[in-house]
Amino acid sequence: MEKNLIKNKDFILLIIGKVISFIGTRMNSFAFALYVLTITGSGSKFASILIVGIIPQIILTPVCGVLADWLDRKKIMVYIDSAMAILFTTLSVIAFISTINLTHIYIAVILGSICQALYNPAAGAAIPSLVEKELLVKANSIDSTVTTLGGLIAPAIAAAIYGIFGIKIILLLNAISFIIASIMEAMINLKTEVKKLEGNVYKEFFNDFKIGFDFIVGNNFLKYIMIFCFFINGVLGGSMSVGIPFICKIVLKISDMQFGLTETAMVFGSLIGALLSPMIAKKISLERLFSLVILGCGILLFLVGIVVNSNIISVVNNLFVTWILFLLILTTFTIIATFINISMGTMMQKLTPNNMLGRVMATGGTIAIIAMPFGQVIYGVLFDKVITFYIFVVSAAILTTIALISFKVLKAQDENLVAILEE
Repeated sequence: MEKNLIKNKDFILLIIGKVISFIGTRMNSFAFALYVLTITGSGSKFASILIVGIIPQIILTPVCGVLADWLDRKKIMVYIDSAMAILFTTLSVIAFISTINLTHIYIAVILGSICQALYNPAAGAAIPSLVEKELLVKANSIDSTVTTLGGLIAPAIAAAIYGIFGIKIILLLNAISFIIASIMEAMINLKTEVKKLEGNVYKEFFNDFKIGFDFIVGNNFLKYIMIFCFFINGVLGGSMSVGIPFICKIVLKISDMQFGLTETAMVFGSLIGALLSPMIAKKISLERLFSLVILGCGILLFLVGIVVNSNIISVVNNLFVTWILFLLILTTFTIIATFINISMGTMMQKLTPNNMLGRVMATGGTIAIIAMPFGQVIYGVLFDKVITFYIFVVSAAILTTIALISFKVLKAQDENLVAILEE
């Protein structure tokens, strides 16, 4: 870590709090998945849990973005994590004295999703308030690194605990993680300008919502970033989250252990990408890095299509070797794909005034949330109907087109905006 960031107590407290609650949440999500499948044996019931978790965030995140700009962001984070601690403490008590049923899980997922819709814009807007502009890339890469590590260890811990003690201990640990996170966040010295409301609150709200929307639309740089965000998340969300399991189990017919190693390689790639991004960002401007990594992802998707092409598989005549090639390409892909999120997030933070960060970050988050399932549905149909090679070739062409357009339009924007990004 950068020395200045190590000495930044408030930033460290924020990151520790976020990662602790994130690990607890990921453990809980893992346990919910196993529990629902165990008690129902239904894939559709499990899918419905995922859907009810997404819908509140799609609806409420833009609204909560305004609230994150109106209210004290530190208090939002503390209160939300405290509310989550109460929620999961209640669930753990129910689990100890009775049995958790599907209704309890639906309620927990919906309430948790509502809380996340308010927490995420506030937490995303907090980092630029705690860190100097020139350290934002490092700060975001640290945030990404610890989140990736948390995502790596959480399922392993959850699997061990769930196998021995069941879901009740997972729920209790998640409650404890939110209590610790709220304490950490309460210790942060984060100053936020709280809006003084005068007159009609609803009118003020819609006016501020419109101001945030007009700011994004009027700032061509941000507007294009948001548009690119939708298509990139749609393509990557579909081609990766649907495509990888399909290739592994249907095309390459690999074992469960190999599939686990594939998932681990992706996490490892994300971790390497987060660590490398500050060094890369020192040598290449953010807007150029953004375009280059999209182009790189397009090239790598094309290579995936080549490797899993039935003719190539026949020539290689060894599925293990084909899997190794696929694994190498996939790891490289996840390394550079991490740069997209970090560069995109940092550009949004640098180009947005502090009093509008909540709205802008919420808009970006909503676009990503909508694009991912949209892409997953489309790609789910495509993988059933179309030859895998063609799907990845077309996906590569889409990303390459986005990269070439982004090179042109981002370069053409006002020089003052580019100067801000290079600070």
